[in-house]
Amino acid sequence: MPAHASAGEYTLSIWTSLYWDLSPEDCLRHIADLGWAAIDLSCEHFGELWRSDASRGNAWRTLAEELGITPWQCHLFMDLNLASADADERADMVERCAEHLRLASRLGVRNAVLHPGWLRRGQLSAVGQVRANLAESLRPLAPVCADTSVRLAVENMVPPEFGVHPSELVALAEAVDPTHIGICFDSSHANMSKLPTRETVAACGTHLFCLHLSDNDGSGDQHRVPYEGTVDWPGLMAAVREIGYEGPLNFEVPSLSPRPLAVRDAALAYVQRAMQYAATGGDCCYRRRGEPVREFCRQGWFDPKFGYE
Repeated sequence: MPAHASAGEYTLSIWTSLYWDLSPEDCLRHIADLGWAAIDLSCEHFGELWRSDASRGNAWRTLAEELGITPWQCHLFMDLNLASADADERADMVERCAEHLRLASRLGVRNAVLHPGWLRRGQLSAVGQVRANLAESLRPLAPVCADTSVRLAVENMVPPEFGVHPSELVALAEAVDPTHIGICFDSSHANMSKLPTRETVAACGTHLFCLHLSDNDGSGDQHRVPYEGTVDWPGLMAAVREIGYEGPLNFEVPSLSPRPLAVRDAALAYVQRAMQYAATGGDCCYRRRGEPVREFCRQGWFDPKFGYE
């Protein structure tokens, strides 16, 4: 088995949706063969284990332990809405979330990621009401977190939703239970929100429980690999060190999911090299040439003797 994938002092982790076409068990084996020692259990694999009997979940956890893989986090189901305007629906969602936390605990997962939610699907939500409803739902879940030893991490979103800036999520955690309620920082969401990477990670402080890392050009949630967009990767590495974050660097790159297995594997090798470079403070930009790029290309490609002027 290859050495564990890492960048500087940080272990690297991968969202298992990258290998959605493998079973939860085969996914573990494949990731271990690649040398990755931590995972974010995706909705697909979490859901498959949810629909299976308890013995399968127990066997999956044993396999993860045997392979030396830490299930640092999981993504709870996307339709889990703890901010619903309907009080009965909200109560049902709280109970569903509690059951998910219990399953996560049986699987050995340490952090469960959820989106803040919405009042009514498809409608623009009043941010203040989303905050109030979410806090109301999280309060009875905090003791479940304590019982299961699984923390809940609320993900930063994009405008006009609640939780765009970490300061909103810090205030939410402190109002409920900062020991068990924290933040999952999504680098692509922050970049879409035009927030500077280093300062935004720093704003999470000790409330940062886990990460969703990917790149984009700011125009959409493209989930690219590092250095294929405008996320400040050296700044991110500096910030996680500054705040004393001790978890793995987890990558959420579903843009690779439709590609052949060997290509996905090669992309993970690239991610490791890119983050090793970022860990050294490596610049995000190519070295700038003295002449404009257009002029440099004209000189390099167009030879006057062929009439290409």
